Amino acid sequence: MATSIPHRVTNLLAGRRGIIIVLILVGTALYLLSERWETPRSAVATGQLAGGLQDGRLLVQVWMPTNRVVYGERTIVWVSFENRAAEPISGLHFIDVQFPGLVEVGRCWQDHAPACPGERPSDTPVTPLPTMLAGRGLVVVSAELSPAARSGRYAPVIVVGWRTDDSGPHRNAISCRPIELTSVWHERFLFLVRHLHVAVKDVALPLVLVLVAYGLQQLSSEHAERNQVWQSFLGQSLADAQKYYMPIVSRVRRFQRRFPQATNGSLEAREECFYSLLSFLRQLRFMIDGIGSLQFKNRQGEIVAGLAWSRLRNEVECHFPFLELERVHRAMEPGEDFATFLEHFTQEQTERVQPFATLRQAFDAWLVSTTSPMGVLVPLIEILTIVMTVEINRPFEIWYGERDTFPKEDLETAGEALKEIPDTEELRAVLAKYVEAESGL
Repeated sequence: MATSIPHRVTNLLAGRRGIIIVLILVGTALYLLSERWETPRSAVATGQLAGGLQDGRLLVQVWMPTNRVVYGERTIVWVSFENRAAEPISGLHFIDVQFPGLVEVGRCWQDHAPACPGERPSDTPVTPLPTMLAGRGLVVVSAELSPAARSGRYAPVIVVGWRTDDSGPHRNAISCRPIELTSVWHERFLFLVRHLHVAVKDVALPLVLVLVAYGLQQLSSEHAERNQVWQSFLGQSLADAQKYYMPIVSRVRRFQRRFPQATNGSLEAREECFYSLLSFLRQLRFMIDGIGSLQFKNRQGEIVAGLAWSRLRNEVECHFPFLELERVHRAMEPGEDFATFLEHFTQEQTERVQPFATLRQAFDAWLVSTTSPMGVLVPLIEILTIVMTVEINRPFEIWYGERDTFPKEDLETAGEALKEIPDTEELRAVLAKYVEAESGL
């Protein structure tokens, strides 16, 4: 019978590494006992832009004073609306405001939305967000929040709606950066870590001598143990690839094949591209719900694929209504085939058909748009597909005994195409480092 993980950890602490761990703990304890204990402050000292969107003439931004909130304390959220055109905007309102992990506190909330004008919620009367925003106008509303959880990272989402005279009603969503919730004990743990390097200096020489002697003695056995651990991950890597990654690549490659024909007027190709795009988005949601995110052996590959997906998602959210896309995700099954997908348009229940019809209209409009063409998806999808394919096969190089040819030219071509797409500077920089590092192996 295989040795259990807790039993292996116990043997590890009691055996080979026990002496080193005891030395580190004793030296650290002696140093910290001589220090005056105090509660450390967060390293975050300035405010940050948590999220924002610019949809036509309206710019919406969400600000918070810090991205780390200690349990038991309060923080403030500001939401600003700026009309960048001379014509007024009407019907301005919050559709949904979600701050997971946090609870509303204070008096500046109305219908779960910030309702105090200005920058100091405690100094102003409760006044809901005005529905009319004059040309070149700016309005700021704020409210207070407090952590409901002691730890974790949570991403707020705010959905807003408005109306313009020339283009009718609009709605869009702001997906904010994660907020970290922490506690006093967590901060104290960070205090220990920050001071550990100071503690080590007092025992540096004896500790180094012990570590060198131990390392020379155990080098071969630890190398064998690492190989054994890595081999145990191959099974999980294969399972994730078969269940999540390979279906994603399959859907998006179909989109790549049929997109040129769809742009040339082929109705059949347009249907397949619409299905492939929604199926790709649904499969990504299935992966996120299952394992949280892309998990590759190569960290740089994870970053490149994550940035490509993030920029692609922003394009999708700019053209597909957020709530309708959520309803379609709920109605579709992961791995749904084309025939089953078409049945969504023939169902008798109007409420089941409407989200698909709405997204289909948005897709057709996006496909022929000249101001925001769908073609910007092509290099992003190309990068995502290539990197996922490379990283899917990477864990099995040990099994095959050789490494696949790295598609350097294809990635460089896609990287050049990114220059025509705004907000891709970080992706281009990370992609260049990834290509350079992988090409040198």
